[in-house]
Order: sequence, then C-alpha cells, then structure tokens
Amino acid sequence: MAYHLNYIDDMDLKFTKRLKILFILLFSFGLNQLNYADVATEGGYSNKISVFKGETLKFYISTSSSSYQIKINKLGENAGLIFTSSTIQGGLQNIPSDAYKNGCNWAKSFEIVIPNDWEPGVYKATFPVSGAQYENSGEIIFAVKTPNLGSFSNIVVILTVNNWNAYNNFGGKSLYNYNSTNSQKADKVSFERPFTFSSISDFHNWTEKLINWFVTENVVAEYITNVDLYQDPDLLSNYGVVIDVGHDEYVSLPERNQVQNFVDNGGRLIILSGNTYWWQVRLEDNGRTMVCYKDPDKDPELGVNDEVVTTRWYDYPLYNPETKLTGVTFREGGVVNYKDGTLPKSQGYGDFAVYNSHYWVYNGTGLKDGDEFGYDASIVGVEVDGNDFIWQNGIPTVTGNDETPTNFRILGLSPADNKEDYQYGHGVMGLYYIQNGGAVFTASTMNWAKGLPNDSDVQKITHNVLTQFLKNTFPPEIVSWTPGETISKTINHESVFINDRNNISLSDPSLNFHLNAVDPRGGAINYIWKINGNEVNNSNSSDFVFNNTVPPGVYSITAYAYNTTDTSQISWKVTTENPVTYYTVSGTIVYDNISASPLSNVAVKLTPTNGGNSITTINNANGNYSFNNVVSGNYNLTASSSTQFPTNYINATDALLVARYFAGLQSFNPLRFTAADVDNLGGVNATDALVIIRRFANMISAFTKPDWIFETKQINVINSNLTSQNIKGIATGDVDGSVVINQ
Repeated sequence: MAYHLNYIDDMDLKFTKRLKILFILLFSFGLNQLNYADVATEGGYSNKISVFKGETLKFYISTSSSSYQIKINKLGENAGLIFTSSTIQGGLQNIPSDAYKNGCNWAKSFEIVIPNDWEPGVYKATFPVSGAQYENSGEIIFAVKTPNLGSFSNIVVILTVNNWNAYNNFGGKSLYNYNSTNSQKADKVSFERPFTFSSISDFHNWTEKLINWFVTENVVAEYITNVDLYQDPDLLSNYGVVIDVGHDEYVSLPERNQVQNFVDNGGRLIILSGNTYWWQVRLEDNGRTMVCYKDPDKDPELGVNDEVVTTRWYDYPLYNPETKLTGVTFREGGVVNYKDGTLPKSQGYGDFAVYNSHYWVYNGTGLKDGDEFGYDASIVGVEVDGNDFIWQNGIPTVTGNDETPTNFRILGLSPADNKEDYQYGHGVMGLYYIQNGGAVFTASTMNWAKGLPNDSDVQKITHNVLTQFLKNTFPPEIVSWTPGETISKTINHESVFINDRNNISLSDPSLNFHLNAVDPRGGAINYIWKINGNEVNNSNSSDFVFNNTVPPGVYSITAYAYNTTDTSQISWKVTTENPVTYYTVSGTIVYDNISASPLSNVAVKLTPTNGGNSITTINNANGNYSFNNVVSGNYNLTASSSTQFPTNYINATDALLVARYFAGLQSFNPLRFTAADVDNLGGVNATDALVIIRRFANMISAFTKPDWIFETKQINVINSNLTSQNIKGIATGDVDGSVVINQ
C-alpha cells in the first residue's frame, strides 16, 4: 500500500489536543453523557430540500402536540407568511434505532403542490415542538426552484445541506464522535430525518444573513443544494455567479467537478465560507444518504475506485487538494474565536488586516494597507482557511507550494490557531482569475456573513465583489510596484509587514516609479500618470520619473492602468525635502551661415539622458531661449521648427557642391552633410544633387526629410548655469548656407 498519513480522528485539525472542549460542551448543556438520542425526539423533514414549482413537497412530522398547523414563510425578498395548512393530527412517531443512517421512515403528515406563483427562493415551514430547544427543531428549510433555471436570476446560492446532515445527530449519531452515542460516529447519515436545532444553525448563522442582506441590496438570487449539484451535472451552466456561504465542508466529487468546470469555463465563484471543501462524500439512494468514512482504510471503495474514497481532499488516496479550486485550505488556516477560548475576540482577534488595498475589492471602503476591519462582528472565525505565502516587499505572496494558483492575490490576513505542524495558520481573504474570464473570490471564514447586517466594510466589499462578478469585466491587476517602504507592524499580536506608499521623502533630483500590471484576460494595458490630479503629458508607460522641480511639499502621484472596460489605480504620497538647487540653461538658435543669423519660433527640448520627463520651450524673436528650474544631470538639447520656407531657398550652387562632395572635391561639416542628404538615405551622392536640382526646378515640392535640420547637443549641468548653449540649424538642401534670414 502506498504511504499515507495515518488516520487519527475525524476531528483532527479542529479538536486535536482540545479534549477539554468535550467537557465544556457537556456542562454547557447540562448533560452528563453523550446520549443525544434521548434528547431529539421531535421534529420534521421533507422528501426534498429543494423542489421545483409544480412539484409535490411532502412533510413528515413528529410532535407531542395533539393537533397542529404547518405554516410556510418565504424568507428574504417579499418575506412573510404565504401558507397555512388545515389542522393536522399530531402525535409522536417512532425513531428507529438506525434512523441516523437509514432514515426515520415516518408516515407522511402533509403534502403540498408548490404553486406556480411562488417566487424562487428559500422557504421555512414551521410547526410546534416541545422539549430541549437546543436539539428539537420545529422548522423545515427548503428551496423553491423555477423549472427554467437561471431565468429568475444569474446568481445562485448553494445551501450547504451536506454540512447540516454531517453535524446532525438526530437518531443518535452524526459524522462526529463528540455528539454521537457511545462517542462512535456514523459512516453514513440520512437526509430522511429531522435536522436538529444545532445542525440547522448553519443556515441561520450564515446563509439567512446573506439572504436578508440581499433584500437591502435589491439583489435576487436562486437557490440550490449540494444534492442538486450531485444530481444535475450541468446545473451551473445556467448561471454566471455562484455563492457558497458559511460552512461547505462536505462535498461530493460530482459537485466539486461541476464547480471546477464552471470556473474553468468562465464562471465566477464567491466563497463566503470557511473550512470549505474539506471532506469528500458520496451520495447514495438517489441523494438521500450521505457516506463519509473519513478513514480511507475503512472505505470499501479503496483500491476499487480511489477517486471517490471518502477522506480529506488533499490526503491519500485522492491527492486532489481543494486549493486548486478554492485557493485556500483549512490545513493552512485554523480556528479563531472558538468556544474553548482560542484566539478570542476579547484579546483583539477576529478581524482582517488589509493588504493590496488598491484592488477594486476595497473601492469605497477607505481602507488602506495595515488597516483592520470586521472586529465588531468577529468575521474571522470560527474555522478559517489559508494558504502558503511569503513576504515580498511588505506584500504577502502565495508560493504555490500547496497548489494554490500562483496568481492568487492576498487581500486580507488574520492569524489562526492550528496544529503544531502548521504553526503559522492564517485566515486568508483573496482573489484569483482564470484568463478565459473565470474568477474566484474567497473570504475564507465561516463568519463573513455575520458582518453583513451592520459592518459597512464587509457590506461594501461583498457589494463590490458581487457587482464586479455580475458585470463580468475586470480591471488590470497592479501586482507589484516601486517605490514603497517596507515597515514592520504588530497586528493581532503578530509581527507583519506593510508596503507603505504614503511616507516617501524625496531630496534627490528625481524619483523613479514603476508598475507591474497584468490584464486578467490577457488584453493590452494603457497607463495615465497624474501629479496632484493633473495628468502628465505623454505618460502612457508603466514607468514614470517624478522630477523634483517643484516647491517643497506633499505631492500625490497616482498611476492608472486601464484596459478596454475597467481602470485600476494606485497612489503614493511624496514629500519633497531639502529644496533642490535649480539651474538655468540658455542660448540662441542660429542659422548655419557666415552671419549666424538668429532663428525664431523654434521649439527647443531638454531631455534627461537617464530617462524622465522632457521640457520644451519656444525661443523668442531674437532667437533666444531659456530653461529655468533645471536640476543637475545629463541632457540632450534638441530643436525643431515648422516654419515654411520659400521655394528659392536652394539653388544650383547647392547641387554643384553636393556633386563636388561626391567627387571628393568638397568637404561638409556634420550639419551641412545632413542637409545635403536630401533623400534621407544616410549618405551624400549624385542622386542628392539630382533631387536638389529637381526641387530647384519646381519638379518636386518636398524632400524626403523635413525642411529644417538642427544639431543635437549633449550637455552636463553640474553646479552652475549653462549659457551660450547655441544650436545651429539649416534648411535641408541649403548646403552653401546662402539663405538670408529676415527677422
């Protein structure tokens, strides 16, 4: 047999070395033994947890009430009581000893054909029960679906009914030792039994809060279950956005494959859940029984069909880590705010520290790197997921060692307590894209939805993700940048790093900025740079040089990276200190003739040779120009002119001189040589002489090169002004310099 980790207990990574939790649970509920079968004696279940309009929904109820009515309420949009049954005869129904795995097999109490005018959504049927409220649940949660899936909404929410079933110990056992009779868990659990109050709390703690938040956001959604995804392999093709909320720990292979295919084919997945995709399960009996041995050696499929063995996804014999889809795993996460006092809120835990705050996910929150959010609602907990990352320039960056996609961007971190071999567990909020349009956002915590009622940051982030995922366009990712100062900071009692862009001091002549931006779908990216909101001309580059030619003060440098649909931005705060010494560069633009006649209306440009912004000025009527506020450095000094010359600016002598040069009887200075090369081929020959004659004879109206040619000068500004930086110019073809300039 291949080597694999020995099975310890189905609760390891959660309850290892925390056996005291068991006793806390016992005393908190006033029990002295784990015999929950004696507690949960009343409740109800339905033949389906999701039902199409027009289908029959059957209820099976056990209650000590002699008679009762079933009341059905719609949750979320248009919430309220929509149906009350006639009076139903009550009474307790027998609970078979194997009910936990083979179902209760109760007599039908009531049935209803779902009316066609009921909106798709989540509904709650209630009826009276007595006894311990903790275990007896007088409600049945179910979803109503439209036969034309996706016609009511492009959003679908998964009801995590597999999880409800896994923790449900009605009939004596669950998939856990801690609440099963004789502390021996079951390997199979049935959906045909009531959910206890504690097991259905999964829904009330998280999913119901999302449903209520949808109402405030005017969002409509459709709802399905894990079982639906098992039974219909093409279900998600009807939707654009899938939301997984709360605790989706138990997943079948058909469900996981369908969600993976959904993302691979351009779907967008929002995971507002923790401990997600931890155990593989199998469904039997047309989806009414869930199987999870948790120990692969006990699973009869081991060695027969290893792909469906019910163990942790990353473990033997599956070796199919959940990180490949979710980007995170409970292995790298852990527990926070657990009932045993692990990393409690009272000590400051339970919120996220912000990273990569320039991402669109944080738009409108005002949060910046190193800020914390979600503390009041304890959004980080109870179980959280993380991934393997390292620190790079103050930015947590995934390594991919755990098969997390390497383009997963970490947006939030929070420490979590894990077992010894994962000493530094974290909750990791983040995002990654697939180039064909697929995208996955994960909050990586069970309690995210607890922030939706009142936490404005959680509300805004969730709104941003949902809106962008529905829009199905994504701005460029700014994945790295310079400059940035890496500083250490203590957050939640651990030393972390922050890339600080807001405290940059500049005393040098210039500062180089650079972005590494990528388009999620491989498209082209353009750039705009702004200083204090004013756009810098000709700045379509991922690089920008801020020249310190401004008065001392604080300057905002903002870079915008944009594709055809969206824009990202990132900003710096730069404080200019120790005023830089500025110099003057001046001179005259003259014609290359004996009298050195001044030229006017010439554009003169000063360009740093090591990169940076050029500055341009126009000389005056006397040919003079001047640049002020020039910092030390090396520059190219160039000129250009658009002045039109009369047709007689060349003559036969020019052609003769070109011919003499070609014959070796004449020499030219570099500027005259360039003027003689009228065909712009890099040399001077008989053809140039012929072309000059043709233009002199008005047989052609222009040369190949511009009418004006100016020399380029390299200058070095060091500790002094530079004057008399004269630049010579000449008209193309005027190799004898005979043109008379009339100012």
